[in-house]
Formats: sequence, structure tokens, C-alpha cells
Amino acid sequence: MALDLPALECAITSSLSGVGVNTAFVSRAADENPSLLEPLVAVMDDKPVELKRRSFARGELVPPGTMVAHEQRCSAVFPLVFETQWLGVAVFEYAPGVHGYQMLRDQISAALGNITLHQQVLSKTMLDERSVQERHGTTRRLAAACDGARHWRSA
Repeated sequence: MALDLPALECAITSSLSGVGVNTAFVSRAADENPSLLEPLVAVMDDKPVELKRRSFARGELVPPGTMVAHEQRCSAVFPLVFETQWLGVAVFEYAPGVHGYQMLRDQISAALGNITLHQQVLSKTMLDERSVQERHGTTRRLAAACDGARHWRSA
């Protein structure tokens, strides 16, 4: 199971051709603005496409400049959802005889959802640890101040 986006990107890219999908674009909701998408995976004609990690409007469905305007392609578009959270979109070029687009969507959605949950847990754990460290620091400072005040009174 992938616990980060680079591992998920690698897993998706390497498994697409094995299920007969030669062209696919998988994008995730941007952290800073869920109305934007960030490209995660781009494969055209069975070759990975290098994309700059720039956000684009989610209504565009695929990163700008990736589809050639004069080429006609039939695509299946699936929202990526985990429980009730919208995570992004998967666009697969439709190919006769290829089945399992919904299964791919479900697996990608589950993996993205798990990565999101993992990142949230890590973030919360780091915040909790920082809070504990701050409380210990405050306790030590107060104890030192009390010791200093007792020492000053006894002198």
C-alpha cells in the first residue's frame, strides 16, 4: 500500500498498461484550493508524460496542453471519492474490450484517501508532540522561576 504520493504515482503508472489502459490522467484536488486540480499521473499512448506540477481548474479535467486538439479520443471520466470526500478526477481513454475502469477508480480513490488520512494523522501527531513539548518547556520555566523565587526569599 502506498503511503505517499510519489509511491502512488509509480504504482498507478506501472499498472495501467497491464490492465489495457494506454492513456490516462489522474489529478488530485489541490491542498490549498479544492476547486483546482494538481496532476498526479499522465500517460499517453503507454508512455509517461512529464508534467510540471501546476494547478489547473478542475473543469478542464486534464492538464492544459496534454491533449492534442485535432485528435479525437473517447474518454471515461470518473470522480475520485473516498467516503464522502472528493479527492480528484481520473480520465481514462476508452478502449473497446477493456473493462475495469470503475475498479481502477475505486482503487485509486482508496489509495488517495488513505494517503490523505495518513498525512492528516502525521500532521496531528506533529502538532500534538509540539504542544506536549511546549507544555513541558513552560512547566520547566515555571519550576525554575519558583526555585529562583524561593532561593531569593531565603537569602
